[in-house]
Amino acid sequence: MITMKKKALVAMAMAAAMVAMPVVAGAVTSPGSQSDGTIGQDSSSQSQNNTNTGSQQGEQNSDTNAGSNAGSGVNKVAEATVVQGRDNERQEVTNVTKDGSEVTMGLIEDASNSDVDQSIATGEAETAGLGDESVSQINGLNNGTKKASDFVPNAGLEEYANVGKTRAIISQKNGHDVRSTVNLYVSTLTAGKDIVIIYLDNNTSNWVTVKNPTINWNTKYVSFEVPGSCTVQVLAK
Repeated sequence: MITMKKKALVAMAMAAAMVAMPVVAGAVTSPGSQSDGTIGQDSSSQSQNNTNTGSQQGEQNSDTNAGSNAGSGVNKVAEATVVQGRDNERQEVTNVTKDGSEVTMGLIEDASNSDVDQSIATGEAETAGLGDESVSQINGLNNGTKKASDFVPNAGLEEYANVGKTRAIISQKNGHDVRSTVNLYVSTLTAGKDIVIIYLDNNTSNWVTVKNPTINWNTKYVSFEVPGSCTVQVLAK
C-alpha cells in the first residue's frame, strides 16, 4: 500500500515538473516559412536590397552609356592581315578593325605615303581632343540618330546609308597632321554601289564630302585624300 502511494506521488511530481517547463517559441520553423532561404531578413529589408540592386544596375548602365560616348565602339582585331581579291591578287591590310555592324575596315599602304604615319584610332582615342559638338555628331552617325545629310546639307546625301561605323584616321608626320592618301579596305564594299566618303576635319571641325573616290572593287578598298587626322564615314547608295 505504501509502495503504491509512493509511485502515485512520484508520477504526480513528474507531471507537475513537465507543466512548469518554459515553452521555447519558434524552436521549430514550419516548412516553407522562409522560401527564399534567407535568415533574419524581413520583407522590408528584402525590398531595400532590391532597391539597392536596381540602383547599382542603374549606375552600371550609366557607366556603360558614358563609355559609349568614346566613339564608334570599333575594336582592333589584327595589326595586319592579307586579303585576296576576285582575281586572286593578294593585298596586305593593316590596322584591321571591326565594328558592331560586323564591318571590317583597315588600311592599305600607299606608295605616296611612305613617310606618313597612318593608323586607325580606337576607344577613347577616336574622339580625343575633339569638341563636344563634334563628338555628339560622330555619336549621332554611329547610333543612327543622325544622317550624313544632317551635317553636309545640300550635297544630295539623303538617300545614302552608312557602311559600318565611323573610323578615326590618324595621318601624321613627325607628330603633326599632314595631307595623305587613304586606301581604306571595307569588307562589305559591293560592286555597282555608288560610294561617297564624308569626313570630319579634326582641325576645322567641318564635314567634307568626297564624291567619286577611286575604288578597287577587286580587293574592296576605296582611295581618297584627307587633310590630316579626321573621322571618316563611308556611305553607299
